[in-house]
Amino acid sequence: MSTPSFSDAEIVEGIQQGGPMREQWITRLYGSYLHYINKARVKYQLSDEDLQDAYADAVIALGEQVADGRFREEAKLSTYLYRIFFNKCVDIIRKYATNRVVAMPDLPDTGLTERDSLDDLAIQDQMEVLGKYLDQLGDRCKQILLYWGYWGYNMHEIAEKMGFKNNKSVISQKHKCFEKLKKMIRQDDFLDT
Repeated sequence: MSTPSFSDAEIVEGIQQGGPMREQWITRLYGSYLHYINKARVKYQLSDEDLQDAYADAVIALGEQVADGRFREEAKLSTYLYRIFFNKCVDIIRKYATNRVVAMPDLPDTGLTERDSLDDLAIQDQMEVLGKYLDQLGDRCKQILLYWGYWGYNMHEIAEKMGFKNNKSVISQKHKCFEKLKKMIRQDDFLDT
């Protein structure tokens, strides 16, 4: 992991100078936090190409925000860059989830086969059990997880909908709720039955 040998103030000043200096400082910024790609590789299991694209997009977005004064220096540059990079990775995951093409076999005219019916029943049972787990977590956790995982709202939208102070509060709460849910599922091991 490389640590930059320059301060956030130097980076901001360099980028805001514009021209070739801006490009030099953005290149320095890019090289300083490449280890984020390795972190994300483990966390999100995306391809190297997707991770590199997301990281480059994040650095460019941060550079633009610094250049036009939208970066208010309320957080360290590294933290802000990681947050943008995280959001870019989540965007890619969502894109793959929504663009997934599911092959549908030709169904006989008589309707579903017995096997398809059994599969549907198994999925329905699992969804009912998952619903019970969500109910056990309580209304707040259930709502956060549904907004995030089912309806695909981002943390800012959830914060607004549920009256949180900021995105960080939502992220923290979502993480706690999701970990509790995973623990409950692991203990019962219902998905493997």
